[in-house]
Amino acid sequence: MKHFTKSILLSFTVFFSSYPVHAIENPQALAAALSSAIAAKDMNSASKLVEWGQAPVAAYRIFKMSIADCFGPATCKVAVVKMTEEEKNPQTDYKFAVIPEGQLKIISSEPGDGGFSMPFAKVGNAYKIILGQQTEGAYAQARSAADSNKIAQGLDADLVSTGKPLPIDGGELAAAYREYLAAIARKDTSFLAQHGTEGDRYFFGTAYKNNPVKAEVALELAALENIIEPKIKGGFIKDDRAILLVSGSSGQGWTTEGAVTLKRDSGKWLVEDKSYLSYPPAHG
Repeated sequence: MKHFTKSILLSFTVFFSSYPVHAIENPQALAAALSSAIAAKDMNSASKLVEWGQAPVAAYRIFKMSIADCFGPATCKVAVVKMTEEEKNPQTDYKFAVIPEGQLKIISSEPGDGGFSMPFAKVGNAYKIILGQQTEGAYAQARSAADSNKIAQGLDADLVSTGKPLPIDGGELAAAYREYLAAIARKDTSFLAQHGTEGDRYFFGTAYKNNPVKAEVALELAALENIIEPKIKGGFIKDDRAILLVSGSSGQGWTTEGAVTLKRDSGKWLVEDKSYLSYPPAHG
C-alpha cells in the first residue's frame, strides 16, 4: 500500500443515498466491521461498508487494491482517528454530501508503509465510509472533455494527424477491439496476459498471476471501465499502428468516450493502449 499514503477522499466522486446498513451504529463498529472483513479476506463485506453510488472506477481501484494488500502477507489494523478541518474540505472540484465525522486509518504491518485513510459519516441510519461528490461545475467539465477526437489527440496526436482515415465501422481493427472486450467479459486472463495491453500483460502475466484476489479485482475494474457495446466513430491508420474513436456505455453504466490504439503483430491486430473519459447519466 505504499502508493496510497494520502487520504483517498480527495480523489473520488460519489453519490450518497440514505440506504441503511444494519449494526453499524457508531465509528467503532464500522472499524470493527472492516477489521473483520480484512481478517476474513472478504472483499465483498469490505466493499459493502463503502457508500459507492457514483464513485468512479478509480475509487474502486484504490479501495479494493489497498484492502487486498491487507490479505497477506502483510496484515492491517483499523483505527478511528480525527480529521483536521482541511481534510474535511476536498479539492475545489469535489464536496461531501455528508459532513465527515472522522476517518478510518488502515495501518499495515509492512515496514515503511504509511497506510491510508478513509473518511466516514453517518449516512441515513448507519455509519459508512464516504467519498467526495463531484460538483456541478466539475461534472459539466467532465462532459465537455469526454470527446473521442480530443482524447485521441492526447493519446497519439501524430497518428491522428498523419494517419489515413479508417472506414466508419473500423473494419478489422474494430473486430480486434471487440475481441479484446470479449476476453475481458469472459475473464480470459490467458488472452489478456498474451494479447492485452502493456498493462494487461504485466498485471495478468506477472504481477497478479499468482494473486487470485488482485486478478479478480483487476478483471472487475476492467469490466466496469470498458465499453460494453462500443460504437466505432472512425479512426486513423499508419503502417502497423492505428487508432479507433469509440463511444458507448461503460460496464458501470456511464456515458463513455475514448480512443484505442492498436498495433499489427505478426499480421494480427492487437489492442495496444486505450484512454476513456466517462461521466454518470446525471449529476448527483
